[in-house]
Amino acid sequence: MKDRVDDFVWEKDGAPFVRVRFYSPTAVRITMAQDGQFGQARFVPDLLLADQDDAGLFPIDNSSGAGQLTAATDAVRLTLDGDCLNFENRTGGRFFSQDFAPCPGTAGPVLSVLTQENEGFYGFGEWFNGYRRTQGSLTLYNQEAPAFTQHKRTYSAFPCFLSDRGYLVFVLNAYRGRADINRRPNRLDLAFEGGWLDYVVVYGPQFRDIIEEYTRLTGRPQMLPMWAFGLWNTAYPVENQEQTLGRIENHRHKGIPLDAIILDYHWEAGFHNFKWRKRLFPEPDVMIDKMDREGVKLGLIYTPFMNRKAITPYKYLVRLYVRNAPKGVSMFSGDHADALYQEAMEKGYLAHPDVTWWLGRGGALDFTNPEAVNWWFDLQKPLLRQGVSFFKNDGGEYLPEGSKSALGLEAGEHHNIYGFYYAKAVNEKLQAFRGDERVVNFARTTWLGSQRYGAVFLGDQTPEFKHIAATMQCALNMSLTGFSWYGADVFGLYRKPKPELHRRYAQWTLFNPIARYFSAPDSPDRDPWGVDEDSETNFRSHVELRMRLLPYYYRLAREAHDHGRPIIRPMMYEFQDDPAVRDIWNQVMIGDALLLAPMLGSGVRKREVYFPAGQWYSWWDDTSFQGQGWKSVDVDPLQAPLFVRGGRPVLLGPFLPFISEDHRFGDLEIHLFPPYDGETVLYEDDGRSLGYREGEFSRQVFRFKRLEADGRTEAIAEPAQGDFAGQVRFRDLKLVFHDCGPVRSVTIDGQDADSAWVYDSKQRQLSVMTKQDVRASLRIEVFGEQGAD
Repeated sequence: MKDRVDDFVWEKDGAPFVRVRFYSPTAVRITMAQDGQFGQARFVPDLLLADQDDAGLFPIDNSSGAGQLTAATDAVRLTLDGDCLNFENRTGGRFFSQDFAPCPGTAGPVLSVLTQENEGFYGFGEWFNGYRRTQGSLTLYNQEAPAFTQHKRTYSAFPCFLSDRGYLVFVLNAYRGRADINRRPNRLDLAFEGGWLDYVVVYGPQFRDIIEEYTRLTGRPQMLPMWAFGLWNTAYPVENQEQTLGRIENHRHKGIPLDAIILDYHWEAGFHNFKWRKRLFPEPDVMIDKMDREGVKLGLIYTPFMNRKAITPYKYLVRLYVRNAPKGVSMFSGDHADALYQEAMEKGYLAHPDVTWWLGRGGALDFTNPEAVNWWFDLQKPLLRQGVSFFKNDGGEYLPEGSKSALGLEAGEHHNIYGFYYAKAVNEKLQAFRGDERVVNFARTTWLGSQRYGAVFLGDQTPEFKHIAATMQCALNMSLTGFSWYGADVFGLYRKPKPELHRRYAQWTLFNPIARYFSAPDSPDRDPWGVDEDSETNFRSHVELRMRLLPYYYRLAREAHDHGRPIIRPMMYEFQDDPAVRDIWNQVMIGDALLLAPMLGSGVRKREVYFPAGQWYSWWDDTSFQGQGWKSVDVDPLQAPLFVRGGRPVLLGPFLPFISEDHRFGDLEIHLFPPYDGETVLYEDDGRSLGYREGEFSRQVFRFKRLEADGRTEAIAEPAQGDFAGQVRFRDLKLVFHDCGPVRSVTIDGQDADSAWVYDSKQRQLSVMTKQDVRASLRIEVFGEQGAD
């Protein structure tokens, strides 16, 4: 790697020791020399977007004196002092120190961070076993992690963490690693089995600013098509053609939305030859046509493997144990793609020729080889031309040690970063095929930077309260490492949910950015309507609310794309200055306005909820809670504990059975809770194309203000800024003021609007309805009765 003029090198004992590169006033990269030389992993140019633009480097002041070497921007000052590299903020407060002293018992590179008393650490990837950590150890190695192993394993482990002291570190090293937090007193040690010690520190101190800068460096989530916010389904084991179409019919009959179905493995005749198993799907064209007419997208699951003809008994043992073969598929069926395996071997397209996974044994494709990726994707094009919408790229954690890479990755680092290149290949090839149309891929295993390549699922679970808790911690860890598009499966992967768990699981997972439920052909209890009438009512009411919240979620998706802000947010992200929220993982913010506190125990009708400073309201009945502090909240069995932050407007649309490709926000409700001072933005685009990248979108600001002097509340809709194909000119607008005192009159643009408003004195709700020209400003004024609150 050539030094740039913006880099500078500190020497020790006459030899290069540390190289420093600033990407911004708050982001700095540190590379430690080995044997007097600087280097980097071969994947870094693909991962680190900041290095792809020379203009992104930031000038620094470099000086030395009094035995110290110093580099500084307006925000961060680095000092090399003896055995430590110290980072200070602009006021001189030290927030990070790297200790160069050897770490006992390690042979590879080690990042040793000096920790402070009660310093907490977040992130490290898709971990289910903790959130804020002050001690403990984690193995940074991607592994299959079924529910019973998630106390110590994960599918996606990252050398990336945040500190509640206001900084983030990510290490550009994909070797197997280990994070030890205070195993040695006052140390966080990240030890790797090989590679370079090459890392980036991002200072905030606000988490919001840290994640924005981190995702600027490593990539931000793309905008998925709008339909991705709908309800998805997968049947495990796979349902046949008749059952699949029957499931859609049941959804439509029962009034429960459905937008996508992902077919599990046995849709395919061989793993993986990308050919339909005609015994289960005799007329796929007919099925896809009927799905399209019902507004349901089709996704297919696959792995990166091609089975050899000779299959070990392992496959049959797994099949016997998990019983994942559907009716019509022999337990002893070969399911191989030996011809493709042999072709890939001959052409040198395999990263490893001998991988054992749960449905066979074969070769793993080398996704760093462009020719291999092109060959592999060409096999999928007939499915896409047939009408398949997207893929779930599963199984990226199985690559054995000793694999090869066309990029020249070291054998020891290819395993962990395999999921990154897998998702990259699926996303980029699918995007090239679709052209201007947005794409979806749904990964199982990821790594740093994968947030820019679609969505990820949060592990295989079973319907237990402890797994609701595990997926909540997992979700927040992912949010704090740049991911917005993820989902924990409703009801988990398999097993019969008890009625209470059916309800409580849905109350958490249906609000995830990706909402997918697992059904089972022979287990009606796993259907949204399958356990009892109350469970069906519960499922319907919460998925209906999710669908109505589409304008709110869609604005959050654009914030994620523009700034890296996660859709599901830890309390710490929104209220970092409140020390009481540092450890809270069992309640989350959905954006900036909604607080969700899922139930995590059986038979419980009360929930302790922490409300930060301000006024908070129950979504369901407008019960108010004054923060700051813990409150005991009564919880209905059929209602998620969901609360609205006073003064933060919430956007709703109509109920939709599915999100059509031409859906527009022509019917909008805005709900506001006291204090009536706040604003929100309606973000709109065409929901399906990449035009949003070229400025084809619209934003409209809605502002509310309470004027206490004359008891008046003012609502202003500013003209929409920007346009796109199909944008509505007029929209039906409804404003709902909650916990509202008696109303004397309402005016719209200065004119009395007696027929345009309704006040419910029992519910203390005012509703104002009007038709809005989106290109014009609109002013609504609400006048309260004399002396009313």
